[in-house]
Amino acid sequence: LTLRGLTLVNGRASSGGVVYAKGAGDVEIIDSTVSGCSAGFAGGVVYASRSGTVSLIGTTVTSCSAEYSGGVVDAYDSGAVSIIGSNVTSCSAGYEGGVVSAFDSESLSIAGVDFIDNRAGESGSVLYLDKLRQRSSISDASFTGNTAGDDNDGATIQTDKPIDWDCRLGSWMPTEGTFQGDFSAPECYYCPAGYYGATSGLTEPGQCGQCTRGHFCEMGTTNPEPCPPGRYSPVFGAPSPEFCLPCAPGTYQPLAAQEFCITCPAGSFSPDVGLAACDPCPRGGYCEEAGAATSMVWEACPAGSFS
Repeated sequence: LTLRGLTLVNGRASSGGVVYAKGAGDVEIIDSTVSGCSAGFAGGVVYASRSGTVSLIGTTVTSCSAEYSGGVVDAYDSGAVSIIGSNVTSCSAGYEGGVVSAFDSESLSIAGVDFIDNRAGESGSVLYLDKLRQRSSISDASFTGNTAGDDNDGATIQTDKPIDWDCRLGSWMPTEGTFQGDFSAPECYYCPAGYYGATSGLTEPGQCGQCTRGHFCEMGTTNPEPCPPGRYSPVFGAPSPEFCLPCAPGTYQPLAAQEFCITCPAGSFSPDVGLAACDPCPRGGYCEEAGAATSMVWEACPAGSFS
């Protein structure tokens, strides 16, 4: 069954406010607008039992609900559920899965979707996934203002099987369990300041690498940022550029990403902090000591000699 380019308003049924599929094939709702649809039990828009895939593509869904589960889609022992290039706002379920409740079905695929202000009475204000057969995937999606539970302490997503998140480098995301609050992909959860994420597929903050000496790593850093010439960082885990310390007078550092400064050699001096090079002593004299911080150490050449 394919519904394309339709405006579907205020559909009502005990299950499946728009489509009830039992022992049926695939269900597609494409380039449509759906609002105010409801179910007395499950599947405010689509209820699928022992059926094929369920797909919402390029569709806007608003204010749909189910008394028990699946404010938009309830899938039991069915094929994959896909929501692609769509927006789902202010949908709800009295118990679980304010948008999707899927039990013993194939998988879930989300791409290019904004979920805003959806709700479930118990858990899974957006997604409640139980015993899916394959790994699910979520990419380019945002979850904002969704709530569940009496104290709004329920999960935005509840799943007992892995979800593959398309996260940017420098971030991490757990693959299963409960997902609370607001989040999005590809941003996901940034590696904390002082750490970086140069590889994909990180599932916990402890997998982010600690920032190396001579560098700093702000929150969400992909690779450690080098301290510039004239500065250094002697510590691991520097969280900001303020931890790149300026070289003291009498020292210098010509290179980036260094953990120490170099003493100015005899015959030179550095009068200021944060210098990348030492100045040569003035002509006609010499600076005998290394590490000079001022030209005041300059001494004139003795009579009968020159410099």
